Amino acid sequence: MTPTVFYWLNKGISRVINPNQLYKKNLNDFRTIVLVRYIPLSILIDLIFLKRNSKTIVLLLDDNLLDLNIFSELPLPYKLKIFFNIYCYKFFFNLFINEIWVTNKRLGAKVKQKISTSKIDIKLLSLSYSKSFELKKIFRIAYLGTSSHTKEFIFFKKII
Repeated sequence: MTPTVFYWLNKGISRVINPNQLYKKNLNDFRTIVLVRYIPLSILIDLIFLKRNSKTIVLLLDDNLLDLNIFSELPLPYKLKIFFNIYCYKFFFNLFINEIWVTNKRLGAKVKQKISTSKIDIKLLSLSYSKSFELKKIFRIAYLGTSSHTKEFIFFKKII
């Protein structure tokens, strides 16, 4: 289970299936399919038919993957991954996506600017992880980003 699924979907999700282990014939067993961050090319055509058959297809975004800045500091292999796994589909979302779930208001505003249709609902999620912490206790903080997020490392360096 990825951190995105754990923190944002853990309470309301019934089954988590890795797209590599998904059988197309089982897609009809679900009323709602939540795609996390990327669109699996292997089921793209199936998603179009599922949406036409009144299934709900949701795209969960926890990062601004629809704004690919070619001049950004991201490594080229990661830019290519973003392009081929989500960015190139954004103009066709209305064919296979019913809703886009975002993790913060700012991301919701950016997504609204980038998608070409207003037929897709954008929903702001709240954290599903709600464990409380004791005060006056030292915690080890794990950063789950990648080395390509240089601005976040600079931010962390300032607060540490």
